[in-house]
Amino acid sequence: MGRRAALRGRGAYQQKKAGRLARNQNKHLCKERLVEDSRKNAIIKAREDVKSMIDKNLLWLRKSNGYSQEEVAEKIGVSRQAVAKWENGESVPDIYNCMALAEFYHVQLDDLLRHEDEMDGAQIPMNGSGKHVFGVVRVGERGQIVIPKRAREIFHIGPGDNLLFLGDEAQNGMAIVKTEVFAEQEEKILRTISRQKKRGIPKPKEEET
Repeated sequence: MGRRAALRGRGAYQQKKAGRLARNQNKHLCKERLVEDSRKNAIIKAREDVKSMIDKNLLWLRKSNGYSQEEVAEKIGVSRQAVAKWENGESVPDIYNCMALAEFYHVQLDDLLRHEDEMDGAQIPMNGSGKHVFGVVRVGERGQIVIPKRAREIFHIGPGDNLLFLGDEAQNGMAIVKTEVFAEQEEKILRTISRQKKRGIPKPKEEET
């Protein structure tokens, strides 16, 4: 009897042990499934975030640079319909087209995919130190324009500041600079010329036309 009781006790112990192992395995599997589901959801969300940002960025970059969809398609080597779908959020360009688009617009790939800002004064940093595209402004009836907010913040332009407008007919372009900044640069140039004269360095010859 004692031996049978011992065997029954041992059998009950083994059953309990097996039950505990099964429960632990189930808990472990549940945790793994939760982690995997969480990872999948994070990937899906990241894809949706990129999709929701890249279409706005592509549309904004094209318009701010004054390109048509046909011109962008020709430069990238795709159809106009593909560009339209990217900008409408119907599809997302593959990694090779994303790289080509980033190079075409002179922006970082990560900025093209992830940059998010308000459209009023929005800007995506261009490759190279301190270069920006601030967007398009409309000229009013009296020739007035509104400088984008982000541009005012970066270049510290505030109410009452005097701005100097510069133009280059050959390049068909204009530039705006604060008068105090221009004066500082002019003073630096004059000091440089003065030092060169003292050292006897000849002034660079102007190109003959």
